[in-house]
Amino acid sequence: MPTARVFNGLVPQKEVSWKFLISSYLGQGKPLKALTMYAEMQKDVSICPCKHTFVALLKACAKTKNLRTGSEVHAKIERTGWIDRDVFIGSSLIDMYAKCGRLDKAQKVFDKLLVRNVVCWNALLRGYVEHEQGSAALNRLEKMQFEAISPDAVTFICILKAFGSIGEIVKGKEIHADIERKGLLGQNLIIGNSLIDMYVKCGLLDMAQEVFDKLPTRDVVS
Repeated sequence: MPTARVFNGLVPQKEVSWKFLISSYLGQGKPLKALTMYAEMQKDVSICPCKHTFVALLKACAKTKNLRTGSEVHAKIERTGWIDRDVFIGSSLIDMYAKCGRLDKAQKVFDKLLVRNVVCWNALLRGYVEHEQGSAALNRLEKMQFEAISPDAVTFICILKAFGSIGEIVKGKEIHADIERKGLLGQNLIIGNSLIDMYVKCGLLDMAQEVFDKLPTRDVVS
């Protein structure tokens, strides 16, 4: 039986049912339908979304670049107080604003977070990189390092792309050395491909070839 038909048979349609329906549409690659369900949910003023529903909605807004609904969801979240203490809500908001081209808003949300982990930093870094602001991404990386936040694979992939875009080879080699120390080159093909791409864009084809030769596996991107 289709999800929507099962849902329509639920009386009353409590928040957990809406959460399931919205998340299901998002998981099926139908973010517009997820937002349509949110609009329907709002007709019942007695229902207050939980944080998992908010995260799903923010992801749907990011995928559809729906800044208006994303801002409305942000306003509702502000009233809950979750932004200050929940890193998943915070990182989802940062990602939504970045995907919608509002890096100023993404940075403002980030600056207000009382707790910032690597997921929050990655969301911000990815936003600057996607909008080709490599120098700004480098600046945020330095602040991340100052706060002693350990980078993960996503961080490395983002920052290597940034370094390639601005030709920052000195810092790029430092990151390469860090990746080698952590043994990530042989574990993560995307990191290897990102290293190759950075060296190519910086004009160091010999270094790109050296990384390529070290990869235990290669794909068409390599």
